[in-house]
This record gives sequence, C-alpha cells and structure tokens, in this order.
Amino acid sequence: MADGRRLAFNEARTLGLSCKIVTLAGEAIAKNGNLSVNSEAALEGATRFDLSELEATKARLEAIDRRLFEMHSLELAGGADVAGLELEVRRSEGKAAESAARLGWCQTQLRQKAGLGKTVFKQFVVSLF
Repeated sequence: MADGRRLAFNEARTLGLSCKIVTLAGEAIAKNGNLSVNSEAALEGATRFDLSELEATKARLEAIDRRLFEMHSLELAGGADVAGLELEVRRSEGKAAESAARLGWCQTQLRQKAGLGKTVFKQFVVSLF
C-alpha cells in the first residue's frame, strides 16, 4: 500500500504524470485518504452486497427460528405430560394400596364366616339327632 501511494502521489508527479487510484468497487482514493463513491455504482438497486444471498440466509434463519420454537413448545408440552402421568401413577398406586387393604379385609371376613358356618352347620346336624 505504501509503495502504491508513493508511486501515485510522489514519483508520478515528479515525472509530470497524474494518476487516479480507484478501488475494484469504483471508489476513487484521494491523496489524503478520502474515498469518493462512483455515482454509477450508487444508482438505485446497485449495491456491493449480494441481496439474494442475504434473503436466502434470512429465510434459513427464520426456518431455524420456527423449528426452535416448535421444539421448545414440544418440550413444554412434554413436561406437562410427564407431570400429568406422574400424578396419575401416584393416584393409581394409592388406589392399588386401598384395593389390597380391602381385599385383605374381605378375605379375613370370609375366613371368619366360613368358620362360623361350619360351627352353625355342626350345631344344626347335632340338633337333628
């Protein structure tokens, strides 16, 4: 860069030549370092940026954002489902414990009544004779 500056602004002038330094984008660089923009490049719609690539990137970003939102929603819904299922498990375990206790009580009652029935039957048979 320093060599180019020396050639354009010092050596060329001593030889009586004038130079214009222009960037690939069409901007002229003055001796003091100022840039002047090429007016043709500044026309409406003319730009150094690839807007189609920018639009494609924006579309990809929006698709990723939507997918991330969906995943977050599913995670929240899944968490609620897990909590609901855990509550249902606790209820079912409580009902199972209650049913087991009632079954035990019923079996005890059955044994007592079966024993009482045998005793009553024996007394009835004895009273017949």
